[in-house]
Amino acid sequence: MGDIELQAFADRIKTLRIDLGLTQKDFAEKIGITASALSSYENNLKNPSISVAKRIAETFNISIDWLCGLSEKKTNDDSVKTYADVIRLILKLLDNKNLETKIFTFPFENGAFWGFENKVLHEFFIDWEKIKTIYDQKVIDIDMYQPWLNSKLQELDTPIKRTQSARLKHLIGRTFSDYKEK
Repeated sequence: MGDIELQAFADRIKTLRIDLGLTQKDFAEKIGITASALSSYENNLKNPSISVAKRIAETFNISIDWLCGLSEKKTNDDSVKTYADVIRLILKLLDNKNLETKIFTFPFENGAFWGFENKVLHEFFIDWEKIKTIYDQKVIDIDMYQPWLNSKLQELDTPIKRTQSARLKHLIGRTFSDYKEK
């Protein structure tokens, strides 16, 4: 019987192979092992080496954390492509013990808006909303927008200070009353 802690790996490697539409033989060839070894991993009869796990991750652009059952984020790609990606990023932000913040969501007629209860984030998003608006209106081009964004990110690339939290009076530059249904 296999290691109970490696059952997630066994389940996920099999799921990955099936999702890719590969036979055990084809999958095994791509990562340089035998089909027999792969079968043993999928059935949790043998533990894969770190180098095998690394080859799987690199070959199929899969997160080792996902393979081991430590994360639900399957790929190594940090781009946000789905609503689930957005939600994971927000939850990760909220789970950061160094950042005293809350995210508020307020419904209004055509959806909802949200804001941070953190002075630094609040101020960044007020400025960002202004610059993004003029970029979207084509008043400025990417050659002006991107350096501004890079500069702000560099400026804010400092450790989070717990004392930077402050109650939010306005959300993304507007008061809640600006969004009340009339």
